[in-house]
Amino acid sequence: MANQTFPLDDAVRNQGLDTQDAGHSHNDEEGKRPTSAVGDAVGEQVRNVRDAVGSAADQAWRATGEAWDRAGDRIGSYADTAAPYVRQARRQGERGVSVLEDTIAEHPLVSIGIAVGVGFLLGRYLAD
Repeated sequence: MANQTFPLDDAVRNQGLDTQDAGHSHNDEEGKRPTSAVGDAVGEQVRNVRDAVGSAADQAWRATGEAWDRAGDRIGSYADTAAPYVRQARRQGERGVSVLEDTIAEHPLVSIGIAVGVGFLLGRYLAD
């Protein structure tokens, strides 16, 4: 078990520190405060992870914004394409209502007879 190495040991060695000093404090070069070699290595690794996560989050945020922009452009394009068809359908619906109103006004008794007949058939159909 004494020969087993851990990733943190490698990180400490790569920074020129000795893992044998892991439990001991020493003064840094300027003599400001006592520090731990392992603590310094862990702190550096934490900063590296924080920077990597922050960078990934920034990239995800930019990609999301770009996707929303593209989706908005597509929706706008589809709306522009559909607008003439919607206007045409509205005009045809208005014409249909106008023709129906004119027919009812010209032939009121026939219209009432048709309405009664349709009502009777629907009543029979729904009753079964």
